[in-house]
Amino acid sequence: MRTLILLPLLTLAACGSDPAPAPAVNLADNGTPVAATPDATPSPRPSPSATGPGTALGLTYLELEDADLVDASGRELAEVERIDADAAGTIGGLVVELKGPPLDGKMVRIPIDGLSIVPDGDGYDLRTAQTGDQLAALPAAPPR
Repeated sequence: MRTLILLPLLTLAACGSDPAPAPAVNLADNGTPVAATPDATPSPRPSPSATGPGTALGLTYLELEDADLVDASGRELAEVERIDADAAGTIGGLVVELKGPPLDGKMVRIPIDGLSIVPDGDGYDLRTAQTGDQLAALPAAPPR
């Protein structure tokens, strides 16, 4: 008799439970699925480490040419258009195209010194301490 009374209660309790959530799956940089562990925290992106001719700030030519120039708050000020390097491949500066009024499209040369790298998606941006007005006040970069 007790079993008959408890059976409907057990059945109701089993019906009310939510199914277990599917295990979390992350994708590695190469697209391979990687199962996440419950206590894992994402590791910070490693600092770039390119060295030698054709590199600056740990970035290669291609990474530098793909970068945007941002201010301290992360607002885009300019886009890197070309690399200024000597015959040995030593990068001394960047030619950037300013974004936003009043000088949208003006090309200026900025030195590589004083820039820092900021991870952005699958690439990097370059942070400057200069303001948009300070960049706009620079002389126009000479044509190639």
